[in-house]
Amino acid sequence: MDDDDLEELKLVFLDECQENIELLEGGLMRMSDGENDADTLNEVFRAAHSIKGGAATFGYMPMSELTHYMETLLDEMRSGRRGVSESDSDLLFTGLDILQSLLADSAEASDADHPERLGVQQKMQVSVESGAVATTETGADAAAPVATEDAESTPASGPAMQRFDITFAPNADFLARGHEPLLILSELSRLGECTTTLDTSRLPSLADFDRKVSYLQWHVVLDTDAGEESVNDIFGWVDTDCQLEISVVATESSPPASASADVAQAEDEATEATPAPADSSTAAQPPAVVPASQGVGKGAGKGTGKGTGKGTANPGGKKSGGDNASIRIATEKIDQLIDLVGELVITQSMLSRVSESEDGVDINELRERVADLEQHTRELQESVMQVRMLPLSSAFGRLPRLVRDLSKKLGKEVDLVVEGGSTELDKTVLERMIDPLVHLVRNALDHGLETPEVRLAAGKKSVGTLTLSARQESGSVVIMIGDDGGGINGPVVLNIAREKGIVAPDEHPTDEQINQLIFAPGFSTAAEVTDVSGRGVGMDVVRRNIVDLGGRVQVHSKRDEGTTIEIRLPLSLAIMDGQLVRIGDQTFVIPILSIIETLEMEDTPITQVPDVGEICQFRGEYLSVLRMASYFGIGGKPTDRLIVVVDTHGSRMGLAIDAVLGQQQVVIKPLEKNYRNLDGLAGATIMSDGSVALILDPAAFGKADDVAEAA
Repeated sequence: MDDDDLEELKLVFLDECQENIELLEGGLMRMSDGENDADTLNEVFRAAHSIKGGAATFGYMPMSELTHYMETLLDEMRSGRRGVSESDSDLLFTGLDILQSLLADSAEASDADHPERLGVQQKMQVSVESGAVATTETGADAAAPVATEDAESTPASGPAMQRFDITFAPNADFLARGHEPLLILSELSRLGECTTTLDTSRLPSLADFDRKVSYLQWHVVLDTDAGEESVNDIFGWVDTDCQLEISVVATESSPPASASADVAQAEDEATEATPAPADSSTAAQPPAVVPASQGVGKGAGKGTGKGTGKGTANPGGKKSGGDNASIRIATEKIDQLIDLVGELVITQSMLSRVSESEDGVDINELRERVADLEQHTRELQESVMQVRMLPLSSAFGRLPRLVRDLSKKLGKEVDLVVEGGSTELDKTVLERMIDPLVHLVRNALDHGLETPEVRLAAGKKSVGTLTLSARQESGSVVIMIGDDGGGINGPVVLNIAREKGIVAPDEHPTDEQINQLIFAPGFSTAAEVTDVSGRGVGMDVVRRNIVDLGGRVQVHSKRDEGTTIEIRLPLSLAIMDGQLVRIGDQTFVIPILSIIETLEMEDTPITQVPDVGEICQFRGEYLSVLRMASYFGIGGKPTDRLIVVVDTHGSRMGLAIDAVLGQQQVVIKPLEKNYRNLDGLAGATIMSDGSVALILDPAAFGKADDVAEAA
């Protein structure tokens, strides 16, 4: 296998690893909520096992070692030997954070490590050795050790020791598919005492030898108390790429799980049979769970056990480079694209026949074929856009963990309700919305929802409700983040805004405008700065990110009843619905989502204000008016008959134009590739007649032409 093939396989693994991390987090969240059924435990265990096997195969040994310890703790839970305690859940979540950080750094270095990994592994080891008993059907946690100093008189029976006879014959393409048989044998050695016999009967002569082909096979006798399922799990990663036979040849009772001399002697023998680790930090660890770097063959010793300092616990943080380079597409979407391309080929063939007819062009048939082409092109466009669409559940799935951790930190009880996770959004828009969503949820938990004591005193339930919902409306997606907390205290917000100079002393904003003040730069209602909030940064960045995506954000709040943040986003950044307008002798496009209303200029009095410019009154507020022909220096005779009221970073302004030409879906083409960025323009599009129309960026006008609140 050449280096390019290996790198491609690594990218596939990193993508799958991120998916398994999300499965792991979702399962752990359900476990912490009391869903400790066999399906949940098995799902979480399989996710950890898949990460461990793949990480070891591609040499990501710190990641493999950590998931090995997590898998061991999870195996204790799913086997019924221990219950799911809160302390164990916290430990697994900490491991998950480190795992996420390792994955983020793995694109740069396969041996990237985390300074807290060894400490967390040691805590997991101690937890496993404590022998916590299983929880009862009522779900109560019982973390008391099984074996204590007083338990020697009534020792508990340990699991049965079994002998397995294993024949392992990899297929010829085993190595070419990225598998490493020696790492699998190393995994078997962790379960117990292994006797391995190498079979070289399939080796060809040196002249016929191909380094990409797997010729060796092994016969293994394994003595272990891990159980048949644990043995099968080791081969779960490669079971379709090898000939495998596993049989139990003997079973005997293992020693009691008490601190007896026989157990100590057995542990000493196991230690002697295991190669000593090179790093002193892992040498002192008990032999019951051996780090993956101590296996035989290639890849052994790659896990240094030394922290690089690069990683930090990062739930929902950055993804690996592989994730940014690929996207999973459902088979039915690919099939639909193939069908549509086939229809286009047929239509093209028909058009060619019409144009090459010896009897001349039949204009009616030509029109029919062009109509078919238009229909198939629109369907192909919609299908291609669907390829980039991802469900919002991929972003929403990160928030339950955030709510769990932050509510515990703030001493609040929160019930998270998620609706509309199947609503789809363009991959680019979705990825850029993750940080704003995280910040809005943090803000709702910190500022919106009250503590149980405050809620009870106000006649509410002690448990607050945080609702996260999404729905699709025509060409946009609406996301709502709502809470049933105390709502926005308008007078307090207004006083703080005046103290900070955000609102003039003689200005009297409406309730809606007061609510929008939470997005003002530097604004904060927190009494003190904490690691959660209080620095006055964040909400203005949230609004700016949303507006830069072509979206709009609004705040709806009612005192003592709660607050809802409404975000409206375009389905895609590549194609949008636009309003065609004429300015002078040129055609421009204004994004439909930015338009609030269009006014007749003759019915809208305009006033010239010194040092401010032209303003007009719209629904009880004053708007700055920007004459677009003058702004862009367009010649001709502009008539400025209409004012298009647009949203700019939460505020409004009027754009004076000559005429409205109609609505049209436009394909956005960036200017910087062929020219350069220009203030006030988001890009360009090609019209049906081949001409180029520039797309206006209302948000840029808001930045360049601040309306004076002086009116």
